[in-house]
Amino acid sequence: MPNMQPKISIIVPVYNAGNYLRHCLDTLVNQTLRDIEIILIIDCPTDGSDEICREYAANDNRIVIINNVRNLHIGNSRNEGLKIAQGEYIGFSDHDDYRTLDMYEKLYAQAIENDTDIILGTSVAVGDQNEVLHFPISTKENPKNFALRDLLSCGSDETFTPLALNIHPNIYRNDWLKINEIQFVNTTKCTPEDRIFQIMCLCNTDKVA
Repeated sequence: MPNMQPKISIIVPVYNAGNYLRHCLDTLVNQTLRDIEIILIIDCPTDGSDEICREYAANDNRIVIINNVRNLHIGNSRNEGLKIAQGEYIGFSDHDDYRTLDMYEKLYAQAIENDTDIILGTSVAVGDQNEVLHFPISTKENPKNFALRDLLSCGSDETFTPLALNIHPNIYRNDWLKINEIQFVNTTKCTPEDRIFQIMCLCNTDKVA
């Protein structure tokens, strides 16, 4: 990485990602926001995903690799990424996620314009048969209040799952996470880690957009 602070660090735990990993990484390295850091936490995969990570890292100096000496699962793997992340903001991706190429540019612009600790984005689920399920967040309610109510009520009769559950379309201010000591739970002992992380974040700030 250059010496200047990246605008966003994106933390990606990698286990047995299979055919999804290249699509995930392609949509990270080709983001229109170039000032990013991509942290790949290799969590002892057995399918060759580690070699794909090293291949991409050899061709892009924005990629940082962490090799777990034992399988830590997703929660503690993300925490390892948080320890070294240099970005002004933090983003998260699973190894089978992919995104529009201007996603982080748009999120960062909103974060700066609104001076926020959290920017909530929207996500789409794609099934095995390419069926698509949208998770939009569109409300006139205060976004923090909406997200907390949504998470604690487990969604609604219309959605069946909280719209605010996913952390992958969001970004979080790095220094604020550190000050509040917000991390993920140990997923070898406790789940769902995303919901717990999201609730801790929302309870520690009013600067949400």
